[in-house]
Amino acid sequence: MAMVNFGMTSIVTTATISAVKAAGPAAGLGGTLGAVAVVTFLVLLVTREAASQGSARASRLLVRGLTIGIAPLGLAFVMIAAAQLHDVLK
Repeated sequence: MAMVNFGMTSIVTTATISAVKAAGPAAGLGGTLGAVAVVTFLVLLVTREAASQGSARASRLLVRGLTIGIAPLGLAFVMIAAAQLHDVLK
């Protein structure tokens, strides 16, 4: 896997990948991380929908801020669902 060096980000990413690989499937870390990502995704979606009902400036700012977090978690959710579907169809 080729890593592009963006300073500290590549170090953290490399360390995270190493830690997940070292834990292995016996630790169940992949399933736990997936579950945490899905729950966080759902909580952010519900919070964003609740905040979008408000008309105050703070509500609009909250919606914009939550959208930043929802986008990558949505991608992670799709990848988790695809991996689960692949395992079922295998």
